[in-house]
Amino acid sequence: MDLQDRSVEGIPLSEWRELAERIKTSGGKALILVHPFYTVIRESLPYYRTVYALLKRSKIPIVILESFDAIQRTADRLSSIGAKPVFFVATDSVDPRIMVSKGRFDSSMKPLFDRLQEAGLKSMIMGGMYSRLDQNDHIYQAEREMYPHLKIDKRKVVSSFDCVGFTYLKALKHGGFEKVRLAPNALYPEKPVREFNPLWRREARLRSLRNHIK
Repeated sequence: MDLQDRSVEGIPLSEWRELAERIKTSGGKALILVHPFYTVIRESLPYYRTVYALLKRSKIPIVILESFDAIQRTADRLSSIGAKPVFFVATDSVDPRIMVSKGRFDSSMKPLFDRLQEAGLKSMIMGGMYSRLDQNDHIYQAEREMYPHLKIDKRKVVSSFDCVGFTYLKALKHGGFEKVRLAPNALYPEKPVREFNPLWRREARLRSLRNHIK
């Protein structure tokens, strides 16, 4: 893998095709890690144990959004722990804006999400740093639209001002994915609590029964 230019347009087409094959094998799923090693914390913390386990044993492809000036350092770190191959995409050094081409960044994240959609991605699971809880109407509404069966506390959703929340909101609003969700144990330092609404399960069973009768 060439780490010199990991912008969306700079990544060779052969690597995008390889990623598409891996996504196809995984049933349209991928794990997105946003700046997973942004700050130094104790490696004994549950966050690192989860992230390291995913990097070494994940059965679905992993895409890491990493600051353009930290990609080589992160690649060396992954090599030292025996991680499986990952797909790097460069971001700005101070925020998760995606690098479209060298020196050109995009805060909509659309160039990346369009390419991932073209590669067959249907279900996105997201983790990384930072993830803090906040009252955020935009994320709350987007989550309610995608997951009406979840009981969501409006006061305790991830903040869109942090790297993970920012990327998560852009993915939810992109409209090209069937599922976009967070991996709570792969978030640092805070994770939202999600509960399935039992009424939704009952309604789903009734709908299924009615469809069967028809």
